[in-house]
Amino acid sequence: MQTVIISNFFIEKIKQKYSPEFIDKIVEEISLNPKTGKLISSSKNLYLYKLGICDKKKHEYNLVYFFENRNTSIYFINIFKDKESDILNKAIFYLASDAMK
Repeated sequence: MQTVIISNFFIEKIKQKYSPEFIDKIVEEISLNPKTGKLISSSKNLYLYKLGICDKKKHEYNLVYFFENRNTSIYFINIFKDKESDILNKAIFYLASDAMK
């Protein structure tokens, strides 16, 4: 099992959308198998994991996370609506913004 670091953006956006139990299950699943998500094209280390329809807003969301190798932590960047475009640039923006805090 690998360490999972959760960004402030992820924490803020996930509130009221999914239950803590559901998030714990996702953290455990990805920490056990970091390559369970789909590799985002044009990236080497960013993965997309389908979360499905949320509890309250009735939208489907995807989790974008960073995974390099078994020697590094997994970093949950943020969630995005299923049909949202330009996820790669947005994920990079959130990574950079969180690093500057």
